[in-house]
Amino acid sequence: MQNLLSIPKTSGIYQIMHVTTGTIYIGSSVDMYSRTSYHRSSLRRGDHHSAYLQRAWNKYGEEQFRVDVVLLCDKSDLAFQERYFITNLYPEFNMNRFTSRPEHSTISDERRRAMSLQGKKNWLDPNFRIKHKEGWARIMSEPYTSDKMRASRMRVIRERPELAEQHSECMKEKFKDPAYLQRHIEITTAAKQDPLFKENMSKSIKDKWRDPGYCKHLRHLSDDEVISVLKMRLDGVSCKQIAEQFNCSVHVIKDISRGKSYKHINRETLEVDPDFYIQKV
Repeated sequence: MQNLLSIPKTSGIYQIMHVTTGTIYIGSSVDMYSRTSYHRSSLRRGDHHSAYLQRAWNKYGEEQFRVDVVLLCDKSDLAFQERYFITNLYPEFNMNRFTSRPEHSTISDERRRAMSLQGKKNWLDPNFRIKHKEGWARIMSEPYTSDKMRASRMRVIRERPELAEQHSECMKEKFKDPAYLQRHIEITTAAKQDPLFKENMSKSIKDKWRDPGYCKHLRHLSDDEVISVLKMRLDGVSCKQIAEQFNCSVHVIKDISRGKSYKHINRETLEVDPDFYIQKV
């Protein structure tokens, strides 16, 4: 994504633009650099919340997009300014034509109550419950859906400190319940006492990471990016500079350099071990 490193770590309005057509996505954040970096990571993983932007990214490639600052403003003005630019510029890549910021929600309390009542009414219908159950069964039968949902949920929690605090408090309350704590201890103790537990767990984890479909959305960097990191280290580029370029922790780059992670990439030939990934028939 072009121009990403020039985005400041301040609050404001930004846009992601397809340079050929001029089609844009408008967003706001208290830290525009972190937010736009997250957009890039999400688009690379293929799970961006804007299906329009994701399809264009997949079709034209990362090099056809650039990010720019539209306006620098205070945190208190973000909701108003974002809505102003979305309303006037009409960005085609935005799924929500208003604003997604909770402090400027377009759904009134009355509308929320009506939606809640309608949902409860639908749930009383046996046919609705059957269709709901079949739909979720179909979704959960897809490979790694539960892992994607878990990763997505934890990503949202990390991005919103208030949710992280609520999650922490919720877990603390659960562990205050003696019954829950006892059940947790019994399950973990029984698992640790199983002589095959560690072996099976280790094999299960290794097999998952050998499957490209599983590891694609969980790894910090792709294989090609790791190879680029190794080449940059051979050229003398510091770990800090590489981490800033790839928007990841310095420790990730250090582990790659020391051979502690991504061991399936040969450090001498800079090629991926052809026998590492599970070949699906």
